[in-house]
Amino acid sequence: MKKIILTLAFAMTVFPACAQAKLETKKFRISDLCEKTMEMVLTGNPLVDAAYRSKAQDVWHISPFEFCTAAQFEQRKKSEDYYFIVITDNSFGKETSAGIKFLSMYKGNPKAGEGVEGLYKITSVPFCGAGWGDGRESAFLPAMLNAVQQQALSILGREFNIGDVVRVKGSNAMGDWPGKIILAGSDLAFTADSKTLSSPGGAVSITDSDTVIEAMENRENCLVGYVVAPEAPEKGSVCFTYLINPATCELHYMHRRNISPSSLAGFTKAELKGFALHSFEK
Repeated sequence: MKKIILTLAFAMTVFPACAQAKLETKKFRISDLCEKTMEMVLTGNPLVDAAYRSKAQDVWHISPFEFCTAAQFEQRKKSEDYYFIVITDNSFGKETSAGIKFLSMYKGNPKAGEGVEGLYKITSVPFCGAGWGDGRESAFLPAMLNAVQQQALSILGREFNIGDVVRVKGSNAMGDWPGKIILAGSDLAFTADSKTLSSPGGAVSITDSDTVIEAMENRENCLVGYVVAPEAPEKGSVCFTYLINPATCELHYMHRRNISPSSLAGFTKAELKGFALHSFEK
């Protein structure tokens, strides 16, 4: 299975489209992950839970899995026989209060306390706004779940670090993208002047949110944009911009930057120019 390594970028720095990077963590082993049951904890959000039930089997292959309620999670979390996928606000350290939910993997721990406190956290990916965003998270759940799976695969059976992301190492391993990149106009950090931004060797199409969702749900062979940001940004808030291939649910690009009055959440002009230079339509 192709190894996908999550990507983050330093604030205000734009890597070329499809860049990759590695999450850095504290020491732990998950050599028994494939043998244990993965409990996917239902959220109580009807759209997200429906996406879990209908789409998890399409992307999750690393271990047996089943769904459990929040009450069942509380009963099982102290057993080391279980791993858990949980959508929680409690993830990236100082960013936990920034209005973002994270899709995280944990291992059961007899010393577990309230919620996910005390559980062994393995990996985590920003998933949506704390208020459940605008509903698109259900369409993008398979890709986020696959990103967590691929990160777990990359550290399976060996000692790795577990904890918050502390730094990023950029790479251009993916090279150019031979196809379309589709972004929603509502995901831009600026007002677009035209339907399409193009430059020699590439094109980025600006469309509406429904078209992006449709491409994601229909598993089209392109890259689509997805933005994770607080609904009401405060000082120190951050946003994450993604490019995802719906056909494979692979995460090709992930960029983190600060939000400010002069730098709104969403894809920046610099990012779009970089995407255009590294993509081309067949």
